[in-house]
Amino acid sequence: MLSMRAFIAVEVPDELKTKAARLQERLEMLDIEANIVKPENMHYNLKFLGEINEADSDKVKAVLSRIVPQHAAFDLHIAGAGAFPQVTYARVVWLGAREGAQQLSALAEDIELALADMGFGREEKPFTPHLTLARIKTGQHKTELITVLKEMATTDLGIMHVGQVVLFQSQLMPKGPIYTPVHTVKLS
Repeated sequence: MLSMRAFIAVEVPDELKTKAARLQERLEMLDIEANIVKPENMHYNLKFLGEINEADSDKVKAVLSRIVPQHAAFDLHIAGAGAFPQVTYARVVWLGAREGAQQLSALAEDIELALADMGFGREEKPFTPHLTLARIKTGQHKTELITVLKEMATTDLGIMHVGQVVLFQSQLMPKGPIYTPVHTVKLS
């Protein structure tokens, strides 16, 4: 049986990816050791699945086809920035969400619960809507990074419409991952 590395996400429109890329340029100017997320790979991750086989893929598609249409389409305001685990010890730099964050969280939680009922492991941490900009490798230039993150806290990228959820295949390549849509389900 074939397997694939997979995750479930909401895509971000190109015009907002372009705005996010400008913020990434500020991070790159710090000369920090980081993996900057390519704009074409930006998304709001709802559930990382890891390696799944064909049978599991079919189960995930069935869950998405059942759960996603139970949610109404909504607008999501991409605003604010921060870091995991915290700004003073940044490992992941992200953009957050304001209006629409509750709907996105509810959607992610319903998917999480339905998949848990089918044997997929539950996430240990609660869902936090975020759009990853970079993964920081070292604490190099920490003070400068904290300053930039505090400035980015007031970021307002704009509003996007959330009308569908996508199951993606993730292929890890030397120059970064390639994400391929496998299954798309529209919200009501």
